[in-house]
Amino acid sequence: MLRVLAPRLKTPIMALSKLRWKHLNMGLFFGSYIGIYRAVICYLCRKHGTDSAVYALPAGCLAGLSFYFKPSLGFAIASLTGAFKLYSTILYEKKILPESIPIPLLLYCFSQGLLFHARFMHPEDCPGYIMKLTNNVTNGLCLAIMHKLERRECPVAKS
Repeated sequence: MLRVLAPRLKTPIMALSKLRWKHLNMGLFFGSYIGIYRAVICYLCRKHGTDSAVYALPAGCLAGLSFYFKPSLGFAIASLTGAFKLYSTILYEKKILPESIPIPLLLYCFSQGLLFHARFMHPEDCPGYIMKLTNNVTNGLCLAIMHKLERRECPVAKS
């Protein structure tokens, strides 16, 4: 990779001139998310003098502001599913939830259903990997379904 890129960039100034805002979005997202999260956790630990898992809730909520840099339905669903998975594990360990209720499986089904709903009803917001996944799994039939959904008109209520 270096053999290909090095002759094109020649000097550091030329490399910086080729840099665009869209190239920084992912780095800004992760950097700000982790930075805000850790800053809030550290602040609360110093203020109260102890560390607690409860501090993760306000820290995570404030760290959600970093979605401004890279808004993504896929990231949002993945982070929410992960948070609920951790919470359900705690509930299982404390015997608040019975083992017979498969919360992680239900959460996975819900999040996948939400992504597939977004695929057909809100394709502009759907992550690209879900588009590719549905196209590959259905051998392109999902495109036919999508075109039928686009042509379908809502019936007008007659009064």
